[in-house]
Amino acid sequence: RILGAGPTTEVYSLAETVPEFDLLVDKVVDIYLYADLKVSRATFTSARNQPLQLTLELLGKTEVGEQTFPSISATLSTMRPYVHHNLVATLGGSAHKVDNVEIVIDNGLATDNYWNSQARQEAPETDRNVTVAMDLPFTATEEAAFYNLALTGIVGELKWSQSTDIFVDMDFPKLQLPSEGPTIPAKNSELRWRPTFRARRTTSAAELSITNSTSS
Repeated sequence: RILGAGPTTEVYSLAETVPEFDLLVDKVVDIYLYADLKVSRATFTSARNQPLQLTLELLGKTEVGEQTFPSISATLSTMRPYVHHNLVATLGGSAHKVDNVEIVIDNGLATDNYWNSQARQEAPETDRNVTVAMDLPFTATEEAAFYNLALTGIVGELKWSQSTDIFVDMDFPKLQLPSEGPTIPAKNSELRWRPTFRARRTTSAAELSITNSTSS
């Protein structure tokens, strides 16, 4: 639903369109059905002492109340969440220290196609935008690795793993970054940097693929 395609041997790749789906929400006083939803934006965040989290922004066509919520029989997962210290951030072939990271997948849905109707008629995909922002120290290592990447770019990998067999791995074939250094807040403060990389596709790979392995 986020990337538009199902997995091939645990690897999820980007597709040019994302699927529609329906969602029931129980708001206590009433139950609402949201029809023909698409994932407009997905934001993955990982920060110090926090689990890897996902926030979804959904765009749909209609909202209808007075619905009936079906009976659900389910078992809660016993799998542990990924925590920030499970992360290895490899940028340009080298591992880097990061205090937090934010990955945004914006599917660029068009929101204004009503065509003389009260309800939205369609939400086609336009230009997708994938960005990676992170806080890291600004030292000679980071300056040499990340400066002047507006054209050349670097390969990136963000991997959270609990063992060799249980992990989520985000691969970026080309991350580009404008030549902008950090702001100096004060003379007695540690110099930190929050670059925002733009993920680009290459001739052989889309701008992002995600491997989700839950085997043990």
